[in-house]
Amino acid sequence: MKMSRKAIFNPDQDEDEDDFIDDDETPAKGKGKAKKKTKSTSSMVKATDVVFVKYYEKLPPCPPDLVRFFLRKDFYSVYGDNAYYIAEEVFKTNKVVKIPDKGPPYVTAIKHIQFQELCRELLLEKKWNVEVYSNDSGKWELIKSATPGNLVQLEDVVFSEDAMVDSQVMLAVNISQAKGLKIVGIAFVDLVLRNIGTMEFSENERFTNLESVLYQVGAKECLCPPLDAKDKDSKRMHEIIDNSDIKKTEKKKIDFKVRDIEQDLKRLLGKKYWNSISQLDDKVALGAATCLIESLRLLDNEEWHGSFILKRFDLQQYMRLDGQAISALNILPNIREPNQKQNLFGLLNKCRTPMGSRLLMQWIKQPLKDIKEIQKRLDIVQIFFEDLQTCKEIRTTCFRRIPDLERITKKIQSSRASLQDCVIIYQFIQQIVDFIKVLEECTHDNSELLAQHFTSQFKLLAKEFKTFEDLIEETVDLSMIDKGEFMVNASFDELLQELKVKIDQVDKIIAQHEDDTKAFLGSNTLKMESDKTHGHFFKITKKDSVCLDNKDAKKKV
Repeated sequence: MKMSRKAIFNPDQDEDEDDFIDDDETPAKGKGKAKKKTKSTSSMVKATDVVFVKYYEKLPPCPPDLVRFFLRKDFYSVYGDNAYYIAEEVFKTNKVVKIPDKGPPYVTAIKHIQFQELCRELLLEKKWNVEVYSNDSGKWELIKSATPGNLVQLEDVVFSEDAMVDSQVMLAVNISQAKGLKIVGIAFVDLVLRNIGTMEFSENERFTNLESVLYQVGAKECLCPPLDAKDKDSKRMHEIIDNSDIKKTEKKKIDFKVRDIEQDLKRLLGKKYWNSISQLDDKVALGAATCLIESLRLLDNEEWHGSFILKRFDLQQYMRLDGQAISALNILPNIREPNQKQNLFGLLNKCRTPMGSRLLMQWIKQPLKDIKEIQKRLDIVQIFFEDLQTCKEIRTTCFRRIPDLERITKKIQSSRASLQDCVIIYQFIQQIVDFIKVLEECTHDNSELLAQHFTSQFKLLAKEFKTFEDLIEETVDLSMIDKGEFMVNASFDELLQELKVKIDQVDKIIAQHEDDTKAFLGSNTLKMESDKTHGHFFKITKKDSVCLDNKDAKKKV
């Protein structure tokens, strides 16, 4: 069967449908009736496709560092220059690019797992931006977007399998002149920990302080004023950002003008942090904060109001590290390298939880200079180093199956948490008792430090979450959790009780069918499994699969 170069522009087609026009009416064997020859591709364009083309053409021009995905049923499509990029990166050939008579060239049938891999590569490695569009509401609209410094809307896609080791920080930098000195103001936001940080300092000719801050804060994206080729300070600042392997986004100078910043911060911070706002007199840093808050549109999301903490970052309390030092000492992992453990962080990272890995990353980037603070950390480390039994119990028993609490907390605050997330929190609360027991049994001479820093905090958590624990036990069917099903207890509603009875009856039929099939095949290795993709299915070892060679056996199964 020959395929013409022209393609039918039908983005709404399923990924199994043929995208090309048949030049040959003869069907392949087993394919059914032949397709009729099509006189004109444009005559095949559906009304919905015409609507899409009009919508696509009205979109702003797509920058070279932006990829737009269009969600269609259970797969994605890309258009224009993005189509050629995806064709090369994913399919390794331009033959998959469809060129219609009307509308842009496109690539379709991008499966969800490919979409996940592309998002990781684009956002984490290439430092590009991603947008996702959908017409589920009946009209095309932007539903999700992400940048290297703001992964909130696509966080579950990018980190669906891998733990988020490093925080995702967006930073804004502002420059001003005062009494012959260069003043640099910086503001940054960590959307995982819900921190807003500010700092202001005088800078030297080489902008070494700025370079250190970019690395030590862990910025993934930097907002800055546009490049002024006539200003050597502007050129040097842009050079530092470009060399730091950070996504650079230029903003208009007017975006760094201080406007109602005190009122905005009050809405974002809890009332107990309002007093910290009055201590902010760094106008240059506040200008950076204004740009950052507006760019992230933090005020648009009411669920974020009152959930942030304001911190002042003191550059003097940490040892200065620049890009050359980090690279020469091989301190941090490079995402472009295949082995992520051949560095200081990789060798030290024996953490059992994602939160621990992120904290270790932060401590490595920000080495303390205060001897008292260093000693506090070492005193606690010494306890676990010398009391190996306590250390072993904590790592093997208490830290077993600890979830990423920071990410789940963020989902709860933004009203995106599922019933499963609530159950995960419940399971963690039940493990608090294990922490308290192990820490109280520690016999080290300095065990009072554990009581001061950990045991008392765990007891407070257990007390505060007792009501939540009772609520979960009352409302959730805990007997189904081991099966991977999270559902409301059927006793809450008569309809739920009726459905529960029917489900139990079906489960009995399935179990009986499994027993009958085992007996018929004479195989004890056969077992019934289920997943969301295939439903219920049989699974058998390759060794015992010979029992399926019989035609009657295949028919029975």
